[in-house]
Amino acid sequence: MPEKESVAVTVDGRRLAAEAGAAQPTYDLPATARHLTVEVEPAHHWWTRGQLGLLALVVFLAVPLGNRRSRRAS
Repeated sequence: MPEKESVAVTVDGRRLAAEAGAAQPTYDLPATARHLTVEVEPAHHWWTRGQLGLLALVVFLAVPLGNRRSRRAS
């Protein structure tokens, strides 16, 4: 499975590509750059879905079930 890029670096609306072979992500910025944007995208979408599912389960378990009479009797 190919590794997805999880960072989008743009300068003045133009997307920059990371330089190949660098030990850390390296980008060649033009001297006339005015506006630099770095967007970090979530690397593990399954983790976000798992957290959402867990939250839904907790909310479901927190909601009282049955009618008032059955809850008072206990």
